[in-house]
Amino acid sequence: MARCNVPNRNISISLAFVLLLLCGGTLTSAVAAERVRIGVFQDPPSIWTDEQQNVRGFLPDILEHIARQEEWQIEYIPVNWCDAVQMLHTGQVDLLPGVYPQLNVDNLITLSESPVYIDWGQVYSKGGTNIQTMLDLAGKTVGVETSCVFSEGETGIIKLAEQFNVQTEFLGFNNATEALKDLANDKVDAIVLGRFYNNMPEMGSDVVKTPILLNPVTIYFGAPIIQHAPYLNIIDAHIRELKANRASIYYQSWDKWFSRSLGPKLPKWLLHLAATLGGVALLLLGFSLFARYQVEKKTREISDKNARLRSMSMELTLAEEKERRRLAELLHDNLGQNLALTKIRLSALEKNAETSGCQNALADIKTFLNEAIGVTRSLTTETSPLALYNLTFSAALKWLAESILRDNSIEIELISNGQEVQLPEAAKVLLFKTVRELLVNIVKHAQASYVKIELKIVDDILSLSITDNGIGLQTTAANGKKQQDGFGLLNIRERLTYLGGNFEISSPQNQGTTSQLQIPMTLDLKRNSE
Repeated sequence: MARCNVPNRNISISLAFVLLLLCGGTLTSAVAAERVRIGVFQDPPSIWTDEQQNVRGFLPDILEHIARQEEWQIEYIPVNWCDAVQMLHTGQVDLLPGVYPQLNVDNLITLSESPVYIDWGQVYSKGGTNIQTMLDLAGKTVGVETSCVFSEGETGIIKLAEQFNVQTEFLGFNNATEALKDLANDKVDAIVLGRFYNNMPEMGSDVVKTPILLNPVTIYFGAPIIQHAPYLNIIDAHIRELKANRASIYYQSWDKWFSRSLGPKLPKWLLHLAATLGGVALLLLGFSLFARYQVEKKTREISDKNARLRSMSMELTLAEEKERRRLAELLHDNLGQNLALTKIRLSALEKNAETSGCQNALADIKTFLNEAIGVTRSLTTETSPLALYNLTFSAALKWLAESILRDNSIEIELISNGQEVQLPEAAKVLLFKTVRELLVNIVKHAQASYVKIELKIVDDILSLSITDNGIGLQTTAANGKKQQDGFGLLNIRERLTYLGGNFEISSPQNQGTTSQLQIPMTLDLKRNSE
């Protein structure tokens, strides 16, 4: 029985062993870590491979912490920085640390949402070279990394040198070790590296940072578009969590690799000085804000005073026009009529005169009366033209243009399209006086033979343009400087501003002059009619 049981026992053991192997294989596959391929390149102390082929730096510390949490198996893939984005795009690596947006201009990859840190380029030189600004690089040789954002691009050092017109020779290098050797051997006068590189052991004590900073960039993790976005979502969540915890691996690694770039602790006297300067700066800022407030307040007061002066000036002009009109009516209704009646009486006496001597005397008196009547009518028109009050505005403009231009052999064209202009009397007076000044200027200075006046109303805006074919305005003085408006044009601008409108004058060379006046048809001029 025992011998019979032995084979059965062996078979049972064999079957159990096979089942154990199968179960073990199943369990092993179930808990196998997910392999994630990480591109690694030489950018110490952020990420690099040392002489023992160990991947080190701030970014690997963060990635390996996340890998432990997520049970990833990291496989580091060496990449050439110039080919890194293309390798990521084609799926040769799953993640690429140390990526910045300027690399993704062709939208070949996707970036994490949470920024890892901010980096910028720095110019390094030997101590004693006294390189402080871009201008100090004139005539020098500077080592720059090939295809690096700190060297190339719109804000790279090569472009900056062109913008500052600094003649600098740039020598390319593939890695920082090579650049430091060139600097030590005086092959170059300065090199461009990241701001944290001075933490590295190969950075000699005689190499110093200069104040020249280049092209700040925000560093992210990158992945191929779509298929590896879940990696970035996980990384974003961990980065946010790590940044929120001051005791996390993020800050521990930062202190390990980056904090030394800040140098030794600042002395207390320097901190006190900084605090004092900060206080002084705040006081100056407060004084500056107060001074700005005072200036703005005074500016508003001056603006208000100018508006009141403008209003007073226009009201004086309107008051003067009212007085002129009163005098004109007085001349017309009293003196003018009396002179006319006297002329009629003299004409009757002239018919009944018996002697030729008496007739001659009466004729002389009649001539004097005719001259007095003519002067009275002219004075009445100049004082306050009755056409302005007795005719429509368009007809008054036509009368005004003919009375000024026709006697000077200037052809007139008035275009109004039959539109009737209804303006408050104050606006009508000021606009009429403005047109008269512009027409008199044409007669005096333009040497024109043709004037076109166009009157139209569009969207309750009265637009009046006066165009001549004269010699145009002289806009520049003999010294080449632009001439300011004369008193006449300044007075016209003030009137139009008072009416809520605007005035523009243009004069292409040797092509005449066009004056454009615009005022709203609905004016608030109650103060002038009170």
